[in-house]
Amino acid sequence: MNSLLNPRMVLRVCGVLMLLHSLMWMFVSGANIDAAIPNISDDALLMLVNTNEAVASFNLFFAILILASSTLELNGQRVMTKALSVCFLLLTVLAVYHMVGYPQGYGPPPPIPIIFGLLTIWSGYISFIIKD
Repeated sequence: MNSLLNPRMVLRVCGVLMLLHSLMWMFVSGANIDAAIPNISDDALLMLVNTNEAVASFNLFFAILILASSTLELNGQRVMTKALSVCFLLLTVLAVYHMVGYPQGYGPPPPIPIIFGLLTIWSGYISFIIKD
């Protein structure tokens, strides 16, 4: 089977992306908060820092789970890939909703729903369409 068209590859790629996203939230997201929000209060800054830590931690936990699931047998990998496909579909819808519902510049960047959409299609195709 083509290496890009198997559940193990989907799980590994998505796990690495989640790991990178976790690291981004840990080290980058709060770095320039004063430039984005001038005159931010200490309480609001503390709340943002704590939120960033929580987001980074959850992303790290999910990255570890996704990467660990890539070592399961094929049936387990397929189940995890189906779940991942549904999760990416929900993230795609949520990203588009926030792009439309938030003022310009406050929602997610435009590439985010595109990336989530492509991951949804890829993981959905491999888990729901391809049969062994």
